[in-house]
Amino acid sequence: MKVQNTLTTGTSRRVFTAGAISVVAALALSACGGAAATAPATATAKPDLKASGASTITMWVDAERSPALKDITAKFKAETGIDVKLVVKDFAAVRDDFITQVPTGKGPDLIVGPHDWVGKFVQNGVIAPVELGDKTDSFQESSVKAMTFNGSVYGVPYAIENIALLRNTAIVPDAASTFDEVVANGKKAVADGKAKFPFLVGMDPKQGDPYHLYPLQASMGSQIFGLTADGGYDPKQLLIGDAAGVEFAKKLAAWGDAGEKIINSNITGDIAKEKFLAGESPYYLTGPWNVPDVQKKGIKFAVDALPTTGDKPPSRSSASTASSSAPRAPTPWPPTSS
Repeated sequence: MKVQNTLTTGTSRRVFTAGAISVVAALALSACGGAAATAPATATAKPDLKASGASTITMWVDAERSPALKDITAKFKAETGIDVKLVVKDFAAVRDDFITQVPTGKGPDLIVGPHDWVGKFVQNGVIAPVELGDKTDSFQESSVKAMTFNGSVYGVPYAIENIALLRNTAIVPDAASTFDEVVANGKKAVADGKAKFPFLVGMDPKQGDPYHLYPLQASMGSQIFGLTADGGYDPKQLLIGDAAGVEFAKKLAAWGDAGEKIINSNITGDIAKEKFLAGESPYYLTGPWNVPDVQKKGIKFAVDALPTTGDKPPSRSSASTASSSAPRAPTPWPPTSS
């Protein structure tokens, strides 16, 4: 993503939300500014970014992704002569730090982050659109759409993450296709003394967790926003209060604290993970970011497709049928087993 120049001096810094650094090399030519290289480009010539005045690129990245980028940035330096300085930032604070620092000229040249930051960055005037050009078809359509805001693309997608249902196969050996089956299997596991919780999903006592629960909502035909003609979200079309939304709300009440307690509002994300790692539930609704810890724990598990609650697919995408404010790039997370 390019940083909008909010300084009064002639200095202009540009930033991308980048993941796959292999595509950043091509984009860095426009990121560095300055004069073009004097030698004409050839099919075999390396990009002479230093001729554009760049010698170091600073990238803000969280601790989880920093190790994976070290080899890539070393290769980038070998190919271009440009150093990439990785600055590890607290994921919880980096978005607001970026908004604060960019106008001062102290922000990074690159930042790694989820696509649902784009809207706030645009609204704060700290980024400008990027052009993927003939590289667009190299990306999955849903990932490009996720990086699109008001018709313009603001970042380079590098990965797609999606939630799914982890199942402890030692407790429940077979996959379920509906949420009713999940609940029944979980209750039986508790009754048989094999588990303490029929189902786990991280919640916030005050806010719940619409991100993880949205697939169950979508399966009942309930959406948050309608769509514009180009497939984007239309905030003027608030649909969550329609008949399907009301039915989903009734289901939440039946599953929740005042009902069957299948979804417990006092079980936070950390607690849900802890209990699943302890083998206290057959099911855990989560994403790939928690799979490594499950593997390290030695739990035999399967990654099941999201269960249905209605007659529609439990999609993360409101375009196919989503967004945290725009949910993470929506594609099915393929069922696998371990």
